[in-house]
Amino acid sequence: MKKKFLIVAICLIVCGVCLYKYFEPNIEIKKAQDEYNDIVDTVIKNKQPSVTGNETVIEEENEETDDSDDSKYDTGSYDASWEVHEYLDIDFDALLEINDDCIGWIYIPNMTQFSYPICKSADNHDYLVTSFKKTANEVGVPFVDYLCATDFSDFNTLIYGHYTVTHYMFGELYDYMSGTKHNHYPLIQIYTPDNKVRIYQVFSAEEIYVDGSPIFTVGNFSMSQRQNLINTALQGSRFNFYVTPNPENNILNLVCCTEAVDKERRLVISATLIDTVELN
Repeated sequence: MKKKFLIVAICLIVCGVCLYKYFEPNIEIKKAQDEYNDIVDTVIKNKQPSVTGNETVIEEENEETDDSDDSKYDTGSYDASWEVHEYLDIDFDALLEINDDCIGWIYIPNMTQFSYPICKSADNHDYLVTSFKKTANEVGVPFVDYLCATDFSDFNTLIYGHYTVTHYMFGELYDYMSGTKHNHYPLIQIYTPDNKVRIYQVFSAEEIYVDGSPIFTVGNFSMSQRQNLINTALQGSRFNFYVTPNPENNILNLVCCTEAVDKERRLVISATLIDTVELN
């Protein structure tokens, strides 16, 4: 009888552990979202300013374009059809009181929930497993590669974030891989404590292998190396975004794991700097 009871007890414990492991990711995501909502309520006054434009025109052009044609990389009027109406009002003093590793805030207008603080530490591990309030959390917080400049002045800035099945954090970036959504979010905004917002325009969305790709190179670039990075991103992009970056303008790459959880591949969204705005 005791043996039977022991077996039942062990089975219940195993089932409990399995259930916890199954729901643990969602528990971590819920904790991260609750913390994030508290931060937003504290530091942001206008939570969802937007941009407007004409996606239909672009979708029709995509349908008529032969992707095998090299001319697909000619610069179009895509960026001219979009207008920024307002900007986030962020209290960076309050943010820095919470976490002095904060170097900015990333926002993608019109995307459901893509609005997060950005951190930078002495390595690329801390904020993979640490929340903005510096508590242990597997969802982490978006962070800039530790080798990149804090002020986003490098030619190639890499920002990493986790993919989640609920599309919280960088999981929402998979909208750029959707045939019906990829051109709905052309602009990425980076806010910094010096009251500036850098506006980038998306030109590529792809899943790539990490090893050997120039997209994961940071530091100083010659002009030919800049062009090589741009060409690599354009040629690998799933869709034609009708944007050809000028190699003299800086590049932003948003990086996360793939939906297939392939340890060797990453989703990369590439964008080129098109404007820097001084905020009042």
